[in-house]
Amino acid sequence: MKVEGLLADFITDNNIDFQVRGIRSYADFDSEFTMGLINRELCHKETVFLLASPERVHISSSRIRELGMFNRKLENFVPKEIEDQVY
Repeated sequence: MKVEGLLADFITDNNIDFQVRGIRSYADFDSEFTMGLINRELCHKETVFLLASPERVHISSSRIRELGMFNRKLENFVPKEIEDQVY
């Protein structure tokens, strides 16, 4: 599912209790933490952070979309259930 507009608005409009964000590195944490604080201010909901497993820290949504754009196999990068949604 692709969210259009601000995530805080989507959370409010869909009565979502909290958001879950993945963290791969310190740089991710810095960015996501700041965004979590802004979203808390905008929609009064919390952000929960999950750490990536060490064997997956190199995978990013940008890289997955790029591979999908060039019709590369994604079997080692995303669950089979969502692979078709990337293409």
